[in-house]
Amino acid sequence: MSPLWSGFEIPAQGLPAAQHARLCADAQQLAVLAQRVGYHGLINCDAIIDQHGEILFTEFNGRAGGCTHIDIIARRLLGEDYLRNYVLLTQNAVKSPAFSKLLTLLADASLLFCRDRRAGIIVAQDNTAVTGTIEYIAIGRDHDEALDYEHRLQVALDNANKLVTV
Repeated sequence: MSPLWSGFEIPAQGLPAAQHARLCADAQQLAVLAQRVGYHGLINCDAIIDQHGEILFTEFNGRAGGCTHIDIIARRLLGEDYLRNYVLLTQNAVKSPAFSKLLTLLADASLLFCRDRRAGIIVAQDNTAVTGTIEYIAIGRDHDEALDYEHRLQVALDNANKLVTV
């Protein structure tokens, strides 16, 4: 993440296996506790890792959260076990041309998500009419492929934005 939150890396690539397992186990325990007191529905558990490697939960919320829509998109397009087979990189508030121009740009650069390939760029949110920005999801079968899509998208957007401002 940037100095301020600007997107997600799903699943987190720099998290050691032991911390990942602990994070999942602890989050599951929070969900079980919520269920025992009668909660039914989505729950989002947010955590950080401190300088000593300890996992600290900062909050958990019984509601749809900041990446619920990303999870739903990934499950529908990639399958319930997408976390085992894919890496998703997202960014929000990315400067972009109007949506119709963006789709042409993505198609021309062969960046659009392809169901057969199960990789590419998905525009998760279009705010171009109001803020001139989008939120995207770069999907790859591994981190390098997702990074490549993200990089190629940024180059295409930079070139398109230069044309608009000149």
